Amino acid sequence: MNQDGQRKIVLVGHCVPDSFMLKGVIERAIPGAMVVRANSDEELGRESSGAALLVVNRVLDGEFADTSGLSVVRSAVARRARAMLISNFPESRAEAEAAGGLPSFGKKDAGAEETVHRLRAAVER
Repeated sequence: MNQDGQRKIVLVGHCVPDSFMLKGVIERAIPGAMVVRANSDEELGRESSGAALLVVNRVLDGEFADTSGLSVVRSAVARRARAMLISNFPESRAEAEAAGGLPSFGKKDAGAEETVHRLRAAVER
């Protein structure tokens, strides 16, 4: 939580349209959440401090040295941060979970009630 008591959620490597959509999904699931974007290694380093959750794109959009969202999840887990990989490919989500990432969802399932439950569970752990 930040100093105002808000849960900070970082959207990592998502394009503008997907970020807009995911922000709405997150704000519905977690009222009062502060949703910020990170589209570079520098922004990720700055924004991940104090974050309740990193919502990571499978293939990172932006200015990242490595475009693999799975690498970001692994790095976050190593730092004991909470992260989930967003992908329409179940095998990619399973690989991220095996690496320590949290159960997630695909963008095509963003409006599903199960997605709301997964986001809430991710920040309440």
